[in-house]
Amino acid sequence: MNQFFYEIFEQMPRQGPGKSEYTQKALSFCQLPKNPQILDIGCGTGAQTISLTESTDGVITAVDYHKPFLDQLQKEVKHRSLDSRIKTLHADMNQLELKRKFDLIWIEGAIFIIGFEKGLNEFKKFLKPGGFMALTEVAWIKENPPPEAVSFWDNEYPDIKDISSNIDIIRNAGYKLIHHFVMPRDAWDEFYPELKVITNKIKKKYKDNPEAKKTLDMFSQEIEAYEQFGEFYGYVFYILKN
Repeated sequence: MNQFFYEIFEQMPRQGPGKSEYTQKALSFCQLPKNPQILDIGCGTGAQTISLTESTDGVITAVDYHKPFLDQLQKEVKHRSLDSRIKTLHADMNQLELKRKFDLIWIEGAIFIIGFEKGLNEFKKFLKPGGFMALTEVAWIKENPPPEAVSFWDNEYPDIKDISSNIDIIRNAGYKLIHHFVMPRDAWDEFYPELKVITNKIKKKYKDNPEAKKTLDMFSQEIEAYEQFGEFYGYVFYILKN
């Protein structure tokens, strides 16, 4: 991820498709104790982190590798007087070291960074027995996607699988699947128009920079792919129990 990638997403309210109502829906399947300890891995600027405070009375440790994301979240935390509820941690999820376990681990739009299967196995050590994990992963949601869509994802994220294959991975990692649901298209339909506006602005700023053009073209291709083939893939929320 280069500077242009981060410059784009620092201006986005979310770093991936999602909506508070789907965060809340996933949370409703997690039977949490009073004052739960929650770990939000790959929190970005914290849209879902803030949402998690609305239906829990716990303390959230929000982790991200990109410090400016955490700085933005911290400003929002202070604005909402949530200092006692949200603590930020600047760390790499690939080398995460924590000395305690959590009642809930949340990974919304971020597990692809470490890999779905690897993340499930790595992060389990931070989850209490009987604790819950909620995460999203892009997946094929309709059979027989066109070759153009397959080619796009082979290049973009070759680990993409269908839902049943991901459920097999979940169970093989020792989790109980509590529920799963496909995130509706409106989550994407809000995300991509904002991304278009920001990438067009960045494009003008770096019009003579070939590296910037390469990054921006990548996002243009992603948007075009979803407009053409979005019925075949989407983010799936999985709610698991340890």
